[in-house]
Amino acid sequence: MHYALFTPVSQWRWGGTSFLWLTHAWRAFPGHQFILVTDGDGALPFALPYDRRRTSVVLIPPGDRIDLMLQIAERVIRLTRLDDLPLILGSLVPRAMIA
Repeated sequence: MHYALFTPVSQWRWGGTSFLWLTHAWRAFPGHQFILVTDGDGALPFALPYDRRRTSVVLIPPGDRIDLMLQIAERVIRLTRLDDLPLILGSLVPRAMIA
């Protein structure tokens, strides 16, 4: 099983990305936060409330499907300029303290 950002070619659906791998990642990493950068076009898995709370989506142009992304993420940010991506990602990454 893999948890990479890419789906095997055999599972590609033309016209969209499959987010179905998220179900496996949510179960395998229950204490992790998830940040997706996408145009929002694709097949969505069912998300439990706990999964939604720890998932954020950054919609890149031409993405405008905020309504769909709210099914899997509590926070959805729609970019109008890709130049803003580093700033947005930096604000979403959880802060950690090293002891």
